[in-house]
Amino acid sequence: MKIGVVQICSTPDIDRNIKLFKKYLDEAYNNSVDMLFFPENLFYIGSSMMYKDTVQTIWSKITPILSDLKKYNMDILIGSIPFISGDSIFNRSFLFNKNGDIETFYDKIHLFSLDDTDSTINETSYITAGTELKSFKRGYFNFGLSICYDLRFPELYRKYSQNGINIMLIPSAFTYQTGKKHWEILLKARAIENQSYVIAPNQVGNHYKSAVSFGFSSIVEPDGVIHHLNDSEENILYYELEYQKIENFRDKLPALKNRKLH
Repeated sequence: MKIGVVQICSTPDIDRNIKLFKKYLDEAYNNSVDMLFFPENLFYIGSSMMYKDTVQTIWSKITPILSDLKKYNMDILIGSIPFISGDSIFNRSFLFNKNGDIETFYDKIHLFSLDDTDSTINETSYITAGTELKSFKRGYFNFGLSICYDLRFPELYRKYSQNGINIMLIPSAFTYQTGKKHWEILLKARAIENQSYVIAPNQVGNHYKSAVSFGFSSIVEPDGVIHHLNDSEENILYYELEYQKIENFRDKLPALKNRKLH
């Protein structure tokens, strides 16, 4: 299965972000990709993310292109878009299948908070946390959905592993200050401890003011071998998923079968 992992710098300019979305859809289509993965907060990163008016504006602009995804004939994961349900705003991932339909979605469970000298972030002030794990299947591959800050909570991925998931999806807008210390080691840990692929499209660069994402969008193989972009480019990372890599590593080192505590 050929996949593409998109690294992008989303900004407060929704129209610009949509143009980049279309650009990478076209590029992936021309490269015969089966599945394309975009990062968290794809269509807007700015100071008004917490306002329902902003969310409504985002959806009014993106609905036409989302309604036309069938023509690309690929599965498309949109890492997240803010979504209004009742009185709440959720940070929601959407999986569009090859028919252009929403097959499943996932609401971010762990909401990010950061308080240091460079920036203060508190998603709980405007986002409602999700409560359910979500997954989908393609042949031998079973994909588990998560978003960004979820990466720091290994119990989430162990639950996925216990339910037969062998690819962990982690679309992100991982900040530069935390990413340079923790991003790669956490991605490798989630892959190795669950003997599964990890696919992590990340935002990159300066979005607005002091908001900067780390980049290094990554694909980690079950044994910890990592493939990634750098910390400055907007681009697509292409990769061929091989189920045999999962089976081979699990046969050589049956750590999941050797577990004692459940």
